[in-house]
Amino acid sequence: MRRPRVTSFVPALAILVLGALAVNAVQAAVVLASVARGEILTDWTAFYAAAHLVWDGAGRSLYDASAQEAMQRALFGPSGEPFAFTQPAFVAVAMAPLGVLSFRASYWVWMAVNIAVGGPSLAALWRAFAGVSARRRAATLALAATSTPALAVILNGQLEFFALAGLVGCYAMVRRGHPFAAGAALTLALAKPQLATGAALLLLVARQWRPLVSFAALGLPLLIVPAVTLGPGTLADQTALLFSFARSSEDLRVHAEMMANIRGAVVSLTGSGSALLWGPPFLIVASTAFVVSVRTWSKASTSPEQAWALAFLVPLLVSPHLHVQSLTLLAGFAALYARAADAAGRPLRWEWLLGGFAGATALWAMTMAGFAALVALSMAAFTVAARRWPEPATAAAGRELARAA
Repeated sequence: MRRPRVTSFVPALAILVLGALAVNAVQAAVVLASVARGEILTDWTAFYAAAHLVWDGAGRSLYDASAQEAMQRALFGPSGEPFAFTQPAFVAVAMAPLGVLSFRASYWVWMAVNIAVGGPSLAALWRAFAGVSARRRAATLALAATSTPALAVILNGQLEFFALAGLVGCYAMVRRGHPFAAGAALTLALAKPQLATGAALLLLVARQWRPLVSFAALGLPLLIVPAVTLGPGTLADQTALLFSFARSSEDLRVHAEMMANIRGAVVSLTGSGSALLWGPPFLIVASTAFVVSVRTWSKASTSPEQAWALAFLVPLLVSPHLHVQSLTLLAGFAALYARAADAAGRPLRWEWLLGGFAGATALWAMTMAGFAALVALSMAAFTVAARRWPEPATAAAGRELARAA
């Protein structure tokens, strides 16, 4: 009997991937060439200005929108668009020495730091792929490293590689039975605290008290002491600046229409940044993500891989301020899903791998046109992690035997 012919889309998808890589390469070349010429095209302006404020002894005004704008105007001239610095004070304090360098020199130094942090994260994800074929592991991590989110982290001097390292490190240490090291690793994610919400909530639901104690013992002083040292009102100023972002203030524009979440989709479609429009759908998505995650984590049948996959994804749906670079957390989900699929006897198909990369790049292109379509990627991944997680082949077989009996 003749076997049905199976059509493979791998060659066509590989061509699309090459095209996506070419687009990313051109983007990187444009940004790097502009920095080399002394032009300003990246988010690093906000971090560099914050480093200057701290280095110059004006850290008390770190979260004053007018002070940030004045510093950026003084450094980069009146023509550029100012961006806000909202990260914890310890980030600005750690970056302060870069304020003595020129903008270009500080940019290259921070790029080297980001690459140095991203490398070990990829190595840890390689180990998390245990059991998956080397070819699929290498391809997945290579695509993750050259993806639009990863590129955005490097070119914009962002902090998501620290968050990824914190989540991957916490997962690895929990699995190895080192709870205090797990909590210590998670403090890296406090560079962008909203990205640590999923992991912290998972540890709480799972009653992993020792990692939580370690996380709190190291993380709270890290968040509080540098801020209080800069000035007694620093924390209050930071809170006020963050709340002002909900109104999409024109001061230090937040570009809400470009965010890779429900807020970005609503703002780009309606043209209005009013919280009355984007708030209700955002709350529905965020509360659903929390409820589904907690229910899944509470089930005895939930595997550690599925639980941590959700921990990587929750921040992408519950953060009201989220841009494309934060989607680097999808790499953690991809690694854990590939491992689970392999254990279930259904290895990750090349079509899914290549198609996902090409599709993500296409969605990013749509976002650049004004529609934050990348939120669809996070929502699809969350649905897979919560409802379509692969089961080990032995568990599925056992259930079939039980049904037959």
